[in-house]
Amino acid sequence: MVHYSEPELEEALENYKINFYGQKIKSKHKFRNITFKRITGEDFNDTLTKYEKQNKIDMIAMVTYRRKGFLNLIFDKSLTKKIACHTKIPLLVLH
Repeated sequence: MVHYSEPELEEALENYKINFYGQKIKSKHKFRNITFKRITGEDFNDTLTKYEKQNKIDMIAMVTYRRKGFLNLIFDKSLTKKIACHTKIPLLVLH
């Protein structure tokens, strides 16, 4: 499981999020062979594509959420939509 964040975000806080949600997932599911990693980069699509190729990823699963604000809905393109347009591997979208 990979968590993307911009490089300027505080590393300790981002790692805390990964560990917190990782433990919640592991405690609720029988999957024990799950790893959690933070990746950073200036561009989400480029960073995820590079990670996907370097690690021979078979599938991408993304969680979507509603963005707040009318202007965000108009001007901000969803990261999920960006990946859907560029990836060559299966994409699972969870809402």
